[in-house]
Amino acid sequence: MSRTATGLLSAVGDGDGAAACALLAPAVRTELEDTSGKPCDRAVLDEPMGDGSGPVAVEVFDTAAQAVVGSETLFLSRFDGRWLVIAAACRPVPDAPYDCGVGLP
Repeated sequence: MSRTATGLLSAVGDGDGAAACALLAPAVRTELEDTSGKPCDRAVLDEPMGDGSGPVAVEVFDTAAQAVVGSETLFLSRFDGRWLVIAAACRPVPDAPYDCGVGLP
């Protein structure tokens, strides 16, 4: 799952929207397209995300996980045996859930 998290951030950093979208859960791709009015591969590149560098810490909760890559927090879930991102560009909010630019935690 850490490869999925760093892969998404690296793909966005490299301007490879197609590779980034391949690492997003289907519902997140749809939501991104619906809210932006653009295809996923273009819309994902408009989101403010880190570059995928820095230390990686992962916590797994059965079929869900939280990955912190450098200063970026992402949430992942298992889909058909592989990890996909369900939320990215997430910032902690005091006494509330994370606020995520992409998807929902």
